[in-house]
Amino acid sequence: MIKSVWMTISLFAATFLLSGCFLDSDSSGSSNNYTGVWALYSGSQVQGSPYWYVHFQDDGTFFISNNLDGTGVRVTGTYQVSGGELIGPFTNPGVGTGRVEAKREGDLLRLDFIEYWHTPHKVVPYTGVRP
Repeated sequence: MIKSVWMTISLFAATFLLSGCFLDSDSSGSSNNYTGVWALYSGSQVQGSPYWYVHFQDDGTFFISNNLDGTGVRVTGTYQVSGGELIGPFTNPGVGTGRVEAKREGDLLRLDFIEYWHTPHKVVPYTGVRP
């Protein structure tokens, strides 16, 4: 009986862990708290008009566009979230490659856009909010 109870508890715990319940999540049930659209502002302040929009998809891909509706795509890439931080490589067609690194700070997104086509690599900081 005790062995059966421990096997049930172990099976439940393994299922819980493997199902991703310990991944970052938000109230939408998304697998991470980055998924969706963020309006990006140049620098550390949210002021004026957004510079770009970053669209993080549930499938681990993202793109940066000129417009909220996703038109005017400028950059495409993939991402992973680990330990609450997002990182991923991107391609800026006709320009080069790089990576994004992001971290949530409450309702803000702090995103570094790292351009590999510069030597040394250029880091351009953005602050994002949900539009």
